[in-house]
Amino acid sequence: MYFWKTYPSPVHLQGKTAEDLTIEFKEISRIAKKDKAELILDCVQNDGNTFREYQESRDFITRSLGRDLEHQKEELAGLDQEIEKILLSFDYKLTSMPGIGTSVASKLIAEIGDIRRFPSAENWQDLQEWHL
Repeated sequence: MYFWKTYPSPVHLQGKTAEDLTIEFKEISRIAKKDKAELILDCVQNDGNTFREYQESRDFITRSLGRDLEHQKEELAGLDQEIEKILLSFDYKLTSMPGIGTSVASKLIAEIGDIRRFPSAENWQDLQEWHL
């Protein structure tokens, strides 16, 4: 997101070197590499003049979309926290299973309901037939 908010169009990269970008990227990411910055600048150079009509408006829209995505990311994190709180009220240990996180566990509970209503594995067949 940083990149699109800072450089919504190639014109904003004018005068930047791969070293400049690498330093910027290292401030926000531990895995920033110079070759990635060089690739970005090479792509911009190979594209030629990408300045378009209404470029300021286009840049504003790109930055606005970046802000919206950041807001959505925050909202999703908040939702995950609330779902985790609700999951604690169930006596299920679904999230202790490898590959089952909050999202999958909540979907399973929402789909199946109270797992205790199945006294044995044979009752799962009833659920599968009903679901078809």
